[in-house]
Parts: sequence; C-alpha cells; structure tokens
Amino acid sequence: MEINVKLEVHCYRQNNLIDEIFDSSSINFIGSVAAEKIKKNRNKEFIFNYTPETTLKDFKEEVVSELFDSENCSCEMFIRIVGKNDWLFFIEDPNKPFERIISDEQIPIINNRIIVKIFVSFNAAEYDRDNRLRYYMNSNENCGHNEPHVHVEVLGENCEASIQILHPEKVKGEIPNKYLKQAKQRIETETKKFLEFWNSNTNGIKVDINQALGITEC
Repeated sequence: MEINVKLEVHCYRQNNLIDEIFDSSSINFIGSVAAEKIKKNRNKEFIFNYTPETTLKDFKEEVVSELFDSENCSCEMFIRIVGKNDWLFFIEDPNKPFERIISDEQIPIINNRIIVKIFVSFNAAEYDRDNRLRYYMNSNENCGHNEPHVHVEVLGENCEASIQILHPEKVKGEIPNKYLKQAKQRIETETKKFLEFWNSNTNGIKVDINQALGITEC
C-alpha cells in the first residue's frame, strides 16, 4: 500500500514561527548541509509505501530521510501529522502501526495524501541528558558570546550554568557543586564531541578542532 506525503517545514524561536529564516543565511545554524537540504525539500511530496507491520518509527525515519536526502542530521525538530481543522497530531509510542494512525477519523486523507509539518527549533540543540543534567547549546550564538560553550541545566531545579568547552573552569551562572563537577568532568572527557556539536548546531564562530586540541599547530 502507498500514500502521498506532503512535507511542510517551519522554523520557530520560543513560541513564534520565523519561516522568513529560510530566505536568509541564518538557517546555517543547523549546519550548511542540513540547511541546503531543508531549503530544497521543505515543500517536498513523496510516496510512502507501507504494510500492516509498518510502524510510526518507520514512517518518521522515512520522513527525515526524504527531507535530508538520506544525509544524517542532528538538528532538533518535531514531526506532526495535520488533522482535521489543522490540528497537529503525534503519537508517543513509536511502535504504533502506521496504518492505524492514518485510519483515525481525525486524520483527513484527501486524494490519498496526508500533510506532515516539521518544526525546526532555532532555540537550542540538545547534546544529551545524563544524571539529571541537560546539556544544550543555543542555535543563535552569534551575539557577542562566541567562545564555544555549553549550557548545563539541572532538571527539576531552577538553575543552570554556561561552561566554556575549552576552558571548563570558566563558568557563568550557578548550579550545585556536585553537578558542576560532574559537568566539567564530562566536558573535559568529551571535548572533541562538544566542539563538533558546537560547529554543527550553532551559528557562532566555528572552531578548528585539531588546532584547539593541540593536534596541529597554528
């Protein structure tokens, strides 16, 4: 069986849509490759083949593959199926059968086509969550605070800090010492990964990782 899928990609900051960003170079905050693919495919339509065994996870993976031409992409985004009255639907269980979802009366199928809206966050990209700590970077970092850094939030508590990746001793904000120590240790252990994530997910000044880590000289 098959169904036509129409993609609509939108970008948001906080609670506001900022689709005008697709007409500027600022979209490179998600990485130049991903930006190029989104600009090209943000209104793409494709045929999705499915069986009774096809899951929602399979469908989401196909949507991402079509949007980015099978390239890997780590930008934060939300995928929603457009329902009646333009309500947006999603199912948390990735193992739900796709066939069951599109058979729901709330999902209109017109000319054997469904519409999927993808919302790309201009707010932040999440690196990881570990032991009550959330590590993330704001996408828009080209604002006078260009030293590569990561924001660390203590989940469940109203506190967070910004820690420089190459100089973890430099901290802005406050979190309990036990969490600060844990965060610094992880940054020191995964410095290269944090820098790669910075280069790929922010519009701040890019870092020559080999030079920063002392692999090559200036």
